[in-house]
Amino acid sequence: MNRSRTIRSRAGFTLVEMLMAVTLVLIMMVMFAEVFQIAGGAVTKQRTLADNDQNARTFATIMRADLDKRTFRTLLPFYPGEPTNSATSFNNRRGYFYISSNNPGDSSDDVLQFTVMSTVSLRNADESPYYGKAVQLPQPTPPGWNTTQQFYNFLQNPNQPERDDGQVIPNGAATSRAAEVSYFMRGSRLYRRVMLLRDPIPAPGVPSDLSNDPQPKSATGADYFSAVGGYSGNFWSDFDFSAYRLPTGINVVTGGTTPISARFVGLDFLGNAMATPPYPMTTGDPNEAIETYFYSLGQTWNRFGFNSEFALNSPLNGLPREFSGTNPATTGFFFLGRFSQEETSSSAFQYPYGAWSNGGNPLNTSNALVDTTPADGVVDGYAGGARAGVDLLLSNVHEFRVELWDERVGDFVPAGHTTGVGDFHSARQLNPDYHPLGRPASLTNIFDTWHPHFDRNLDNNQFNDPPPYRPLNYYPTGTPGPNAPYWTAGSSYSTEDANGNGVLDGSEDGTNGFPSDGLLNANVVFPFLDEDANGNSIADAGEDTNGNGAFDRGTMIIRPLGHSLAYRCIRSGTSNGSLANEPQWTTTPGVIVRGNEDLNSNGILDAGEDVIIPNGALDTGPDWICEYNARPLKAIRLTVRFEHPTSQQMKQVTIVHSLRDTTAVP
Repeated sequence: MNRSRTIRSRAGFTLVEMLMAVTLVLIMMVMFAEVFQIAGGAVTKQRTLADNDQNARTFATIMRADLDKRTFRTLLPFYPGEPTNSATSFNNRRGYFYISSNNPGDSSDDVLQFTVMSTVSLRNADESPYYGKAVQLPQPTPPGWNTTQQFYNFLQNPNQPERDDGQVIPNGAATSRAAEVSYFMRGSRLYRRVMLLRDPIPAPGVPSDLSNDPQPKSATGADYFSAVGGYSGNFWSDFDFSAYRLPTGINVVTGGTTPISARFVGLDFLGNAMATPPYPMTTGDPNEAIETYFYSLGQTWNRFGFNSEFALNSPLNGLPREFSGTNPATTGFFFLGRFSQEETSSSAFQYPYGAWSNGGNPLNTSNALVDTTPADGVVDGYAGGARAGVDLLLSNVHEFRVELWDERVGDFVPAGHTTGVGDFHSARQLNPDYHPLGRPASLTNIFDTWHPHFDRNLDNNQFNDPPPYRPLNYYPTGTPGPNAPYWTAGSSYSTEDANGNGVLDGSEDGTNGFPSDGLLNANVVFPFLDEDANGNSIADAGEDTNGNGAFDRGTMIIRPLGHSLAYRCIRSGTSNGSLANEPQWTTTPGVIVRGNEDLNSNGILDAGEDVIIPNGALDTGPDWICEYNARPLKAIRLTVRFEHPTSQQMKQVTIVHSLRDTTAVP
């Protein structure tokens, strides 16, 4: 009995106890799982935020560095015929700066493209050059040469782009102090394409015309990149250089034909000062007449992504190709932006040296581009190029937007906006014929710094090709005068500043028909323009620009000045009734042009006052002050929005970048 009791006292856990124990263990396991899940989620979120922040920093750093190195510092577009001695220095306006807003309501079809130079150190002291790919061109060497002799031959050949980085041993790379940089969005990817400008290293004993020529030539002067040259590769797979295609044409020296050739763009193309046509040849180069006309990146047909074909009265010359076609309803239609390195490195591309697989010119919309298989944002037939992803800056991008500071609106806006009549309003577009090739209807929303002698349709009249936008302090619209905005004889002009102290006093606001708006208002005019636009001394149709029924030849040609000067009334009066007594307009801002002889305001013609119009009468015309009228683009705002590929966390980066190095005008 005692033994039985002992055995019973050693019984195990009861079922209830087991259930309770298991329940507690499960609860603890769930709690630990929750803790680990929360901890893991926090780590993932932190990693996501870190990744997004890193991508944002990368974008902001690269973008700001490029903008700091831009060659076009004062972003005031050239006006047609602008001389090199104009008020705005050509030295601060080298290369170009281009923004295409396309559809202002679409945040995925903007293009930003401009020229950069590493030695520009106004805001960024880093002078590291730009790098790109370059292969070694064929260079025959005498039989039996050893390796040392071959290296010496390589070093002595300035026409080797692969040698531009100064490396002794060929390394498949090149450098340059300058480049074209383009930003564009394709599908969900943001690209940054860098195209070097040829920057050869001079070699001792080599003639300077060869040593500094961006176009590689053999020792005999033959062109490596012509149909009779020694190169046969895919140009933009082998060279990260800006180039255009020189088409077959008439040899201006021999009367024969020039071969198709890929032409390098060099540092000299950054200059925008060029003589007016005709462009005389100085050497026997058969292509020089064409090259000289082309010799600037301000001429848009030299730029990467722009149509380099040119023909008389052609509407296609020098236009950028930013869409696959002209009809958005077409299957496979998409926003192209620029060709990516994946596409240009495809063996089927070949342009600008070889034959493009579709025939003709890929930058002309007569050649179709589609993306249907599998609609991945890559042009069909050029997917899978050897250099895919080299120019990729960000993935999973939802928005890339470039906006301009519109001083009249007081906000950042896309070019061609319709909100308030500002500097970049669609109503102030000067050149509706300049638009992206393949665009849908009415997308002419471009800011471009232009070239003073850009005759895009080759009709020998660059005045027909003004820049798309040129912001002004005063626009030539509306009053004063019966046929405003130009000065007219016998017209009244006024100012609210009755006492001429330059301040709006209490009793002056709203006088002389001006609104009571708290601003000091005055009539602003431009002198008579020279209406002989084509210089033939005949009043042709459309040349009566001020609508007065006469063929006006003013004392100062104002039209070629691009309205850069305006004249603000600082003393009310009525202009003399004769065109012969038009004021002697000054071209120096700040100088006063007097029309009122009553210097002491006593209402009497005193001795020494009959000087403006010596007629024995007291002339009381208005006084004017000359003001610099054009305004450069002062800032841009860039917005990029992207998401993390795994967590779908969204990140938006906004950069407001000043484009002014000085507050001086202009």
